[in-house]
Amino acid sequence: MKDSGIEWIGKIPEDWKLIRLKFLFKDIQSGNWGKADSDSKDGTICLRVADFDFFNGRISDDSKWTYRKYTRDEIKKYHLNIGDILIEKSGGGDKTPVGRSVIFDKSYNAVFSNFLTRLQVKNNFYSKYVQYFLMTLYHHGVTRLYFNQTTGIQNLNISKMINREKIPWINLKNQKIIADFLDKKCIEIDNLSNNIQKEIYTLRKYRKTVITNAITRGLNNDSPVRDSGIEWIGNISTGAVISKLKFILASPMKYGASESGIEYNPELPRYIRITDITANSKLKTKNKLSLSNAQARGYILKDKTLLFARSGGTVGKTFLYRKSMGLAAFAGYLISANIDEKKACPKFVYYYTQSKPYEEWKDQAFSQATIQNIGADKYSNMAIPIFKDINYQKKIVSYLDSKTTQIDKIISQKQKQLSFLSDYKNSLIFEYVTGKKQVPSNMGEK
Repeated sequence: MKDSGIEWIGKIPEDWKLIRLKFLFKDIQSGNWGKADSDSKDGTICLRVADFDFFNGRISDDSKWTYRKYTRDEIKKYHLNIGDILIEKSGGGDKTPVGRSVIFDKSYNAVFSNFLTRLQVKNNFYSKYVQYFLMTLYHHGVTRLYFNQTTGIQNLNISKMINREKIPWINLKNQKIIADFLDKKCIEIDNLSNNIQKEIYTLRKYRKTVITNAITRGLNNDSPVRDSGIEWIGNISTGAVISKLKFILASPMKYGASESGIEYNPELPRYIRITDITANSKLKTKNKLSLSNAQARGYILKDKTLLFARSGGTVGKTFLYRKSMGLAAFAGYLISANIDEKKACPKFVYYYTQSKPYEEWKDQAFSQATIQNIGADKYSNMAIPIFKDINYQKKIVSYLDSKTTQIDKIISQKQKQLSFLSDYKNSLIFEYVTGKKQVPSNMGEK
């Protein structure tokens, strides 16, 4: 082994060379978004970042194609061939920075959008080997060095990157041996990951079923039920009634503050925004903001306030605030609901927002609107099954606290397994494309 002279690559085999990325490609072409939306009859498939299967480094098999109109010359210019590499040059975000890449391995005709750049590899290089190296480049954070960020959008300076960065180079035969070996190993890892993802999906589905049964039928599955009169709620316990949310509130629902927020200060109220609520209705601990005392006046949250997200990608998500979380105010894309504890247990209502009936109600609310938005009026008029005995509601809450904690713990363990497999896969790719590990000779022969 010898020192590569590149810190993040480290040592490479003595007989390997380093070559600048720019010498690998015979053509580098930015994409085109076409003229207008079309259909499969007179349009051409235009691949987007949304069609990437990033984990596997290829185009997803489950994509819903976007068809756009192109001239004959444009189709010829942007047509994708098997082995072309597509790299994301614009977009990205905090968790998924710009610079991810995939290889095109499909037989259908397609072009690519303006947020992508196509890299066509020269004949003395193997596309899959180059793609594996680009994946390593991304996962080691090298692409971050070439960002130009404007108006919140990350842009990758691909020309600058390929002119500066180098790849460990070996002959074409060994490139294929390494890539084919990694294909085999990555498929094994991906199959394990897919199985775990299916298990997580089943657990989440089971969690929702447990909540739904307890909220609508109580703790005794054999207790008598009656028709709720509402299609998406179905049967409910004879001990429960249907109420609109507004009838169990201590005060009308309220929109949050229309402020930008300031740097987080533990001495000031935390500013809870729609982006602070996770997909599983938790509160994020990173990127916190505060409001001044003057700005927060009138928006300070009371203990057990239920927050509803009213628009955006998290619309319909809920969060139950507890005073133990510290002083907090809430932002304008959230709506607060203070439950009258003489009529209902706040956490019982929160659990209802984790149930199947709530999910179906939310989907119906979307289908009747042109944009994904649920305002205070809709939330206030939402039907909810409520047990007349508040102490029984509290028993249900106690039961669900125990059950969901058990399920969430298993889901968390599964997610850690996924994270481990992802890290292992990235490490494996890195070690083989930089020569730190060699493909067993019997594997290479196959």
